[in-house]
Amino acid sequence: MTFPWMRGVLAAAGVLAVTACSDVTGGGDPPDADVPSNVAVQVYVDTDYSGTLNDGDDRPLNVPVRLVATSAGGAVVEDTTDWQGIARMQVAPGTYEVILPQPRSDWTRTEPLQVTVSAPREGAELQASVRFIRLPGAVAGAAYRDDNLNNRRDAGEPGAAGVSVKAYTDQALTRLVRETTVAADGSYALYPMPPGVPYYVKFDDPGPGLRFEKSLHYPVYIAVGDTTRISVRYAGGPVESIASAKQKPVGTVVTVEGVALTRTWSFTCVTGYVQDSTAGIQADANCGGMHGGGDSPGSPMRITGRLYSVNGEIGVGRSIVQSAASWPAPAPTRLITGAEAAARTYEGSHVRIDSLRVVSVHDAPGGSSPWNFDVRVQAPDGTLMYVRVRNGDNAGLYRNQFVPGFTFDARGPIGSHDGTPHIWLNSSYDMFPR
Repeated sequence: MTFPWMRGVLAAAGVLAVTACSDVTGGGDPPDADVPSNVAVQVYVDTDYSGTLNDGDDRPLNVPVRLVATSAGGAVVEDTTDWQGIARMQVAPGTYEVILPQPRSDWTRTEPLQVTVSAPREGAELQASVRFIRLPGAVAGAAYRDDNLNNRRDAGEPGAAGVSVKAYTDQALTRLVRETTVAADGSYALYPMPPGVPYYVKFDDPGPGLRFEKSLHYPVYIAVGDTTRISVRYAGGPVESIASAKQKPVGTVVTVEGVALTRTWSFTCVTGYVQDSTAGIQADANCGGMHGGGDSPGSPMRITGRLYSVNGEIGVGRSIVQSAASWPAPAPTRLITGAEAAARTYEGSHVRIDSLRVVSVHDAPGGSSPWNFDVRVQAPDGTLMYVRVRNGDNAGLYRNQFVPGFTFDARGPIGSHDGTPHIWLNSSYDMFPR
């Protein structure tokens, strides 16, 4: 029961209680406490040098990461990266520098080299990243026209300016890694190139109808911080017919395509014949020079070399030998007479001459052997000529088969030596006894 006189006393007491609370708080709301921030530091190796983190990049495990407060005597918080390459820490308000060691000697840290995070008093979810790259390598060299066919670049030989050079990581040439173009001086460089994987390096053609000697190089490996050098050359002009090439002066560099008719070895020399739909020509590796694979009989070939004349016969030196871009159509085998062989009308072409009679057998130039020999024969019209047999043990042709008086038909490429025609036998299938 409250008496009327007490109402004023209680009211005064209530005012005093509120005032007391107000005095404690200074007349406002109490301050909020500092809230810690969560910091996630992403450490990664930019394996493709894209500048950003993507699925193919490495995320190193167990790399120690520290957050060091920038204030004097500031706190240090540390953690190690997890399987995602992330170190996760909780910090009080303040500014912190991200510090970590270089995980491997073949990695280098990229800009910015100083990474900081600022944690506000009200707390936040903060992220930072530290990017490493492997010390990159490069592929570099020159692309040029080898005018004198000596397989090295000499003063005055022009570069293949503007040619595209690409590096891939797959045989189908779909995963492009780097691309550049050849400079005016013939130089090029693919950089940066991540080390440790094999590359396919592809050079586009230097011009219409032209090809580099080797346009695709594989495998190309690059060491950490090193440069792998590849230089490529081309020579001559666009492909022309063999008949046209044979009309040019000796010493001219020509490029022809045709089907290989035969390939023979004579000590250090490799000699063969190539024929297209217009004519045939002797193709020689110039005794000890390079010769390309794929020049067995029937193979399509592209040959770039200098025209020469040996013992009166025109040939082309095989300085650059490649597979033909397409399968060239050879002229058909012609049935000719001994007189036509002597006239050299079809020199270099694949021919057939019937009813050749053995006169004598002789050693091949350079020495005697049972499988390298020459057979002197006479055609029905009286023309004397030679049948040449090389590597006869593999061809199924033997010296003792060719006794004087033995008569046979022969087919093969026709050539000449000091005006005397000769026909090359490639195998026993090219000789038909009468």
